[in-house]
Amino acid sequence: MKGGKKDQFMILELKKRYKRNANYYDNYVGNFNSALIAIKPQKGDGLDYDQLPSPIVDKVFKDMFACEEGKEFACMLITTFLDIDLEELCDGIVLYRNEMKKIWFDGKTVIVDFLGLYDGAFFSIEMNNSNDLKRNVDYAHRLYSIFAKEGMKKNEIKYSSVFQLNINNFTLDGIDEPINVSVTLDEKSRVRTNIIFVDVYLPHLVNKYKKEGLDKLNEDERLILGMFTPSEKEIIKITGGDENMMRFIERLKGLKYNPETMKKYYGEVEARREGEAIGREVEKIETAKSMLKDGMAPEVVQKYTKLSIDKIVTLL
Repeated sequence: MKGGKKDQFMILELKKRYKRNANYYDNYVGNFNSALIAIKPQKGDGLDYDQLPSPIVDKVFKDMFACEEGKEFACMLITTFLDIDLEELCDGIVLYRNEMKKIWFDGKTVIVDFLGLYDGAFFSIEMNNSNDLKRNVDYAHRLYSIFAKEGMKKNEIKYSSVFQLNINNFTLDGIDEPINVSVTLDEKSRVRTNIIFVDVYLPHLVNKYKKEGLDKLNEDERLILGMFTPSEKEIIKITGGDENMMRFIERLKGLKYNPETMKKYYGEVEARREGEAIGREVEKIETAKSMLKDGMAPEVVQKYTKLSIDKIVTLL
């Protein structure tokens, strides 16, 4: 990351390997696929000996990244993509409020997962378990002009730089790579280089690891996959267990043995399981309706959807 002229905000600099492959942001092509990574904690009061709370869960994510004790791990994610010194970022970044001011978002209270401010640049990280990408884009653009005030002359307006990292626990049709980097265009179709989006698709990353092996993952992919793998042995295997990752593991262990944290963790996991079950049921019903509309017999519909005949009859 490089500084600009006096009183101007910093310019974000992607690392070369990502700069070469950056795309123009175009509202994210494709349809949402709920290919979520399953979270399967032990039933009862505790996790297995090797199992750790998963940062995929909102409560764990915020306790791991969005606090003074854990911001170094957020900085590790940020410096994976940006050309900036990790130590400098850790020392200088200031955690911003998780609850954004209503005036910034049309009177709505907005809760963010991680938001840091460093030398006039905003760094936002969102853990997405549903397709909230358009919402995240809206947040980033509002942060970009957050210091602009009504009545300002054009030459008086100061725009901030914004780095938006989305950790996505889902996939999209048409996007097959685990990591996608995008920049946006302004109203005159010019590249807006001070807004950068990075999308990490965890299911693609997991599949790459399982199908192609650890050797096919680059250093950045190993770091990200390790942080979102709820197993101490697997984290060490994937990342090599350097000093930073051992601190990461120790912090996860601290959450594991905190009764209040784990109570919230299990509550969120159970709520998600119920939500996924409802989603699967709705999907089966929609499939059954389509099959019946095409003239298929209820018995055939039952074979492929596993719905009861009584339920299928009500859809006729």
